[in-house]
Amino acid sequence: MKTKTKINIVQNIKSIILALILVAGVGYVSAYSTWVGPTTTPPGNNVDAPINTGGGVAGNVYSQFKTGLLTLDHLITGDLTIASTNPITVGQVLTTSDTTGKVQWSNVAGITPIPHGLQVFNSSGTWSQAGVTQVTVEVWGGGGGPSDGGYSYGGAGGGYAKGFYAVTPGSPYTVTVGAGGTEGVNGGTSSFGSLISATGGEKGRNGGGFNLVNGGQGFGQVNVSGDSVPDNNPQGGNGGNGGGGGISHRVDSDYYCSNGITPGGGGSYGEIFGTGTGFGSGDPCRGASGRVVVSW
Repeated sequence: MKTKTKINIVQNIKSIILALILVAGVGYVSAYSTWVGPTTTPPGNNVDAPINTGGGVAGNVYSQFKTGLLTLDHLITGDLTIASTNPITVGQVLTTSDTTGKVQWSNVAGITPIPHGLQVFNSSGTWSQAGVTQVTVEVWGGGGGPSDGGYSYGGAGGGYAKGFYAVTPGSPYTVTVGAGGTEGVNGGTSSFGSLISATGGEKGRNGGGFNLVNGGQGFGQVNVSGDSVPDNNPQGGNGGNGGGGGISHRVDSDYYCSNGITPGGGGSYGEIFGTGTGFGSGDPCRGASGRVVVSW
């Protein structure tokens, strides 16, 4: 009886050992069939080491290196050192070295500065500037002159325009400044090449006040019309975003006119072109001339 029991125990132990070996074998085969080994020589494709915090102990600074790209949303630092494989000298500045945004240290003398300036034209001429590719231009048309014959009524104001334009560096652009209208003459058109223009105000008219003398118009990206005036208005119209219209001044029973104010104010009404301060001096009053301003 004891012998039979002993045999059963030994057989059970064998069965357990066999089951354990079978389970281990199945697990090994399963793991081996799903596991994929490295595709490159170590340490290729490994995760980059993290950037650690801390700056050493007792004043010792331990350098840390990051291979590959490092993207920062914000960087706040008291000291920032940008190293270079080339020698760096005091006074150099960072400049882009290609269209990908890479930067390099360069001497200031090696950088071509972008010129900046402003030029005001109160008479016609030519504008040209090397190295400039974009300009902002403002133009005012001339103010209209007073009406001719008999009683002179005020002229309308010149128009205004402003715009931002691409230009060819060093190429000349014709600048035209519209003249202020004399008695019975419309104000002239101002322009910068063919890019932008503003027309002058109309001359005054001897009417009954039922019609308007039209102000000039702008033809740019931002436009302001000159003031229109009734056809029996003694005052000149204001220029669009510009000078005021001439003022008619009465002394006793006589009216004296004044010129429009530059840029673009219309000339005013007057029976007599007197010699008082700010008024005509024997010649008919006129609208103010236009103007062109170029900035870059």
